[in-house]
Amino acid sequence: MYTDEGLLLSRIILLISVYTLSAAQISITASPSLSVRQGEKVTLTCVANATNRNDFSYTWSKNKHVIKHANKQSLEFEAKSDGDVYFCAVKWESMNRVSTAVTINVQCLLDNKTIIGSMFGALSFIVLFVASLFAVNFILQKRARSLVFKELEVTQESSYEDMEGSSPYYTIMNQRAPVVYENVSPGYTAGYQSKTDPFQ
Repeated sequence: MYTDEGLLLSRIILLISVYTLSAAQISITASPSLSVRQGEKVTLTCVANATNRNDFSYTWSKNKHVIKHANKQSLEFEAKSDGDVYFCAVKWESMNRVSTAVTINVQCLLDNKTIIGSMFGALSFIVLFVASLFAVNFILQKRARSLVFKELEVTQESSYEDMEGSSPYYTIMNQRAPVVYENVSPGYTAGYQSKTDPFQ
């Protein structure tokens, strides 16, 4: 049977323990760190700077969902996805304290197949791009050559027309041709033939 002094002492101890837990700061430590590579193991430890730590019960949550069977002070897991948020809750008797949340930053590692596929895709894109440049260059050169040939043909035709229209030689020959043909008579042509042909 408890005496008054014993009951008072137990109440004082209970008050001290409750006050210690309510004023305690709950934090989480990470090993090796909060930034890890994909597939690496991470250990989170819930730390409460208070007495009677052996009597504490722990609850871990991930992305606002309670993790089943995670009731120890430390939580071990394999980092798989980036941005997962963890926090722990510490409970003793009727007091409950929740830690601040921590976020796990996971660096994704590419496997060999993914790296080779990415390199092959990049090389294919470069080859197609260079081939497209060559094709466009060939088409442009072909069009440029055809335009140059057309300009040369037009220039030559215009030069011939200019020579026939403006050259003094062509002008004189065009003026003298009718006169020469008019002065040639049929008798002169027949006489010229009789002189050259001894049988007539």
